[in-house]
Amino acid sequence: DDGVFRIVSVGRISPSKGYETLIDAVEILMKQGRKLQVKVIGGPGTPEQKDYLRTLVRGVKERGLEGMIEFAGSVPNKDMPSHLAEADLFVHMGLTGSLDKAVLEAMATGLLVLTCNEAFGDVLGKYHELLMYPKRDARALAEKIVRIAHLTGEERREAAEDLRAIVERDHGEEHLIPRILGKLAENAEPDVAERYNELVKERYGGEYEHRRWFASPVLRAGYDMTRI
Repeated sequence: DDGVFRIVSVGRISPSKGYETLIDAVEILMKQGRKLQVKVIGGPGTPEQKDYLRTLVRGVKERGLEGMIEFAGSVPNKDMPSHLAEADLFVHMGLTGSLDKAVLEAMATGLLVLTCNEAFGDVLGKYHELLMYPKRDARALAEKIVRIAHLTGEERREAAEDLRAIVERDHGEEHLIPRILGKLAENAEPDVAERYNELVKERYGGEYEHRRWFASPVLRAGYDMTRI
C-alpha cells in the first residue's frame, strides 16, 4: 500500500458534470498534504465540450495538479470494471439532478460513491449523510473525501456490500425494460406504454406497471433519467 487514495470519476466531459468542483477540491487536499490520485474517464463530444476540456487541462497545469489529476479519455466498456476496481472512491459532480447510471454501476461493483446529486438522496438510504455533499461546494467535497478515506476496513466493506445490495434490489433487471423503452421513446410509436405492457407481460407474466414509476420520488427520478 503506497498510501495514495485513488479516486475515479466517469462521465462525458461537459460543464453539466461540474469537473471544476473536483479540481478545486483536489487543490484543497494538495495544500493539506494529502496523497491522492484522480482519474477522469470520459471524453468530449461537441466542439464546445472540447473547449471545456482544454480549459480544465489548462487549469490543472496552472495549479500544479498534473501529478494528481489524469484525464484518461474514453475507455471501452469492457475495461471499465478494472478501472473501478483500482479506485477507492467514485466521485460524481453532475448538476442535472437525474439518476446517473455511472454512479449505479460503481455502486454495483461495491465501490463507494460520493455525489451531490439530490436524486440519490433516497437511493443511498442511511449513507445519505456520508456519501453526499452540496453542489459546487469544493470544500465540502474535500472534507467528505477525507472522511471516507479514514473509514476503517470493516466500515468500508459494510458500506460497499450495502450499496451493491441497493442496486440489486432497486435497479436490477426488472427496471431494465422501462429504461430501454424510455431511451427509444423519441423514435418509437406514440403509445410506448402499450409496447411496454406487452414486454412486461411476456417477460414477467404481469400487467402494465407504469404506475410504479410514480410511486416515489426515487422512481420518478429514474423515469426522468430515461427521458434525456
